[in-house]
Amino acid sequence: MIEYVSILLTDNRGAIAVGGEPIAFKLPKSARRLDQEYFRAILAEELIGKVVVVIGDNTWKELVGTKAAKVIRAANVPVLTSSATQLVDVYEDKVVCDWSDNECTLDQLSREVTKWALVNGTRKVVVLGGMSVYNSFSMSNTRVWHSVYGESIGDLSECKCVRNTRPIGDWRGVTQYSDSMYTLVKYEREV
Repeated sequence: MIEYVSILLTDNRGAIAVGGEPIAFKLPKSARRLDQEYFRAILAEELIGKVVVVIGDNTWKELVGTKAAKVIRAANVPVLTSSATQLVDVYEDKVVCDWSDNECTLDQLSREVTKWALVNGTRKVVVLGGMSVYNSFSMSNTRVWHSVYGESIGDLSECKCVRNTRPIGDWRGVTQYSDSMYTLVKYEREV
């Protein structure tokens, strides 16, 4: 069985990006510092064992050179980036799946990553976003780390919002940290 874990940061409306840029880069300095500390700690916890990281191509480009990227590199796990036309193994620099004849659908991305994970003996898929990547795996997640910044960022017309940011039903949510401007909740469910 493959475990699916998503790590995401949204504002209080579910916006994951504003004007094409992840909201992490729009946070006030103190909130961003706190979020990055938690993000690196969660990565260190989740990137143990037979793991693959799935991340949108644009999000990966934003992450390169950061402390979080160094945590991922130190874990020595494969990183698959997704664009509208390809799924690429970043460190092996090879195309895993090419759908350039037609744009990748959310279901197609999830299927291709799952197929890759099964072939490679991977036990856990860690999903780091962008919006399309998160939405592709939102129904498969067994664990979601959701950081919520307590205010709205940017004009709603410029925002990209994710669906299913507040798991319901058989999900158990445990608040890991909370203050007036920032909350981190870990949701889990039995599958």
